[in-house]
Amino acid sequence: MPSPQPFEWIESLANASFLWGPFFFSILFLLVVTRTAHSYYAHVNERLTPPALAEERQDYRNYFRLSIVSGLLLVFLSVGWWMYAQLHDHLFQGVIIGLERDQQIVPADDDLYYRAVQRDAGVGRVTRDYHFVIVRATPFTRNEIFRLQLYPEAGAISEAPPTPKELKVSYRGTTRDKYQLVRDGDTYKLVLVGS
Repeated sequence: MPSPQPFEWIESLANASFLWGPFFFSILFLLVVTRTAHSYYAHVNERLTPPALAEERQDYRNYFRLSIVSGLLLVFLSVGWWMYAQLHDHLFQGVIIGLERDQQIVPADDDLYYRAVQRDAGVGRVTRDYHFVIVRATPFTRNEIFRLQLYPEAGAISEAPPTPKELKVSYRGTTRDKYQLVRDGDTYKLVLVGS
């Protein structure tokens, strides 16, 4: 059975293209297209049989020069795009639905903001949904984890504060996700809804 290792470089290139965006493609253009144009131009100048015509040399020289100019233009455009993208805030928003009225969620990280909304779930049952947004100046990375703390029961005033359960929200590359709280014995976890 063939090993999956030969395709790991394709996955790493795909991840790099997702992470670096246009800058990755401009560098790839410079490394691949310009290098190929240079090798064509060098080959036509070294060819002895048949000797290259002046028009042929001029065509390959123009192709090589055009690939350099295009590659540099792409690099400048991608750096400009990156600078423009840094001026905007990056948002990741979602909602956690269906919590009981006495369950409470609080953010464990500083850049997470939330709002609790109560709604009628039918038959006199009221549930609570937590809408959250994470705002930051830098882009999110895929599979980045954000921590929340869940208080599964209403707390009471005492010397020992209630112990929160840790919940994790993972960034999947989308800008909006919907979760539901699921209990498995003594542990709680968030499950994506509608994906």
